[in-house]
Amino acid sequence: MRDLTSGPSSAGGIAHLILLPKEAFENVQKPLFLSCAEIDPSFTPEQRSAAEQILSAKHHIYHF
Repeated sequence: MRDLTSGPSSAGGIAHLILLPKEAFENVQKPLFLSCAEIDPSFTPEQRSAAEQILSAKHHIYHF
C-alpha cells in the first residue's frame, strides 16, 4: 500500500485484505483494485463498506 501513497507505482491491486487496517485506505493516492470474494469471513461486508466509504469520501479511484 505504501507504493499507492508516495511510491513509484501508478496503480495497485490487492487480493487478500485481511491484514489491512481501514486507515490504509485513507492514504491511497493512486488507482486501486480490490479483489474480494463474495463471501469472505476475513473481509466482511462491513469492512468492505467501511473501505468503500473511505475511498469514495476522499474521491479516490477504486474498483471492487
